[in-house]
Amino acid sequence: MLSIRSFPQKEQTVVSFVVAGGGLLLAWLLANWIAEGQFQELIYVVLAGAVCLISGVIIQNWRTGFYFFLFWVVFEDLARKFMGNNMAIYFGKDVMVLLIYVSLYLAIRRRRDMAFRPPFLIPIVIMIWFVVIQAFNPYSPSPVYGGLGLKVDFLYFGLMFVGYALMRTDEDIRRFIIVSLSLAAGVSLLGIIQSIVGPQFLNPATLAPEIAELGQLQKYTPISHRMLDLPSSVFVSSSRFAEFEVLAMILGIGTAGYMLLHQMRGRKLVWACLGLIATGVIVSGSRGAFIMSIVSAIVMSAGFIWGAPWRTGQVYRTTTAIRRSVLAITACVVLVGATYPDAFGSKWAYYTETLLPSSESFQLGIRAWSYPLANLELAFTEQHWLAGNGAGTATLGLQYVARYLHQRMPSVGVESGYGTIVAEMGLLGLFLWLLWTSTLIFYCGRVVLNLRQTRMFPLAFMAFWYAFIQLFPQMFATINSYQDYIVNAYLWLFVGMLFRLPEIMASGPIAGPAWVNESAGDR
Repeated sequence: MLSIRSFPQKEQTVVSFVVAGGGLLLAWLLANWIAEGQFQELIYVVLAGAVCLISGVIIQNWRTGFYFFLFWVVFEDLARKFMGNNMAIYFGKDVMVLLIYVSLYLAIRRRRDMAFRPPFLIPIVIMIWFVVIQAFNPYSPSPVYGGLGLKVDFLYFGLMFVGYALMRTDEDIRRFIIVSLSLAAGVSLLGIIQSIVGPQFLNPATLAPEIAELGQLQKYTPISHRMLDLPSSVFVSSSRFAEFEVLAMILGIGTAGYMLLHQMRGRKLVWACLGLIATGVIVSGSRGAFIMSIVSAIVMSAGFIWGAPWRTGQVYRTTTAIRRSVLAITACVVLVGATYPDAFGSKWAYYTETLLPSSESFQLGIRAWSYPLANLELAFTEQHWLAGNGAGTATLGLQYVARYLHQRMPSVGVESGYGTIVAEMGLLGLFLWLLWTSTLIFYCGRVVLNLRQTRMFPLAFMAFWYAFIQLFPQMFATINSYQDYIVNAYLWLFVGMLFRLPEIMASGPIAGPAWVNESAGDR
């Protein structure tokens, strides 16, 4: 560690004066900004200092720095909202993740951490190189759009290697899922409060024009004509909050199954978090999040029972985890619904009026199949559907690139995720995308099958299911979910964790009193 004692005795006085002078200058600037009411400059200094501090922690110890990065990723949008959507804040997490990659690489070179070679690496590398080539598509307004597409789609691909190296023992897994679940519960609680008190909570008086509509969305129920505000919680948009809630729900169910099977400490915290998350899903006002959460709960519960350790007679722990999770969710939802019926009732009316087959405004079939399919077909009516218009030309965030280049924003995309791939990279791009996603899911499924009837199965199935829904059903509907940086980051972290689980299994169960009387066959 660098300190003043690292310098020769003759230079220590000079260094001390430089540090003292710099401190006085900074104090003078801060005092002037506060006196003149320039609080944005003060916040910029604080945020820049936080980025530098976290970066220093990452360089010293990437494992500790990773959790600071995780916190920043979740709460970055909150700072952006109050700083006029300043995009300089947006790149803070990118700097951190690149430093994590470098630190992990150096640790692997020094044999302090394990390297990972995924069996599906070749199809992904081919896809990445194709994106690079598509950046120079002659129909693209600028290669800068290709850089945006590469960043949004594959910058966090390296987190798969981070997730693999991060998980060495059951304790590493427990720390990761508890931290992630606590963050998710906190975001859900803030979203619930915002749904009750109104959009002025967690939002500045005036949002930046480009995010004003996203952060203050309202809907009306088609039959009863009740208005409902869509909360954004700490994020800049209500859709990002809804997508995060799906992630949180799947994480919560997987964590409950894993921790009860282990009899690990912190189970009551998990059920409390799961109740808040389920309530957050309902108040999100998103039919997609609501349906996907219900489907995920059913599929994961059935999967946990199927993959439970029947041979050692411990399937009862899995059924207990499911039962208690349902009770926790029901209790929290009923409590919030009974206490704040106005905020809760409008969302529930929206779901029942549009999702029940008996309703005259039933829209599930249209939104889940007809509308995305029509948008996919629309992509093949574009002029350059065979070769595409270039990577990034229909990517999330392209409006900022267009503003930077002083160009009109390209309007070549459609709402279908696969249609967006066709619009950007043509027919070959769609084929390569389906190739790498199918290969990834195939190998993930093999790992899950190998971990059946073991203590790791709930987490393995959780990671597999989340990867599947993001790369296929969600992708069929829209590419925005995959390109959301939080969703994308956790997708790759889960994949890396999944492939590390068999090695953790081979090392034996965690030490602790809960395993003293367990048979070796349960491993």
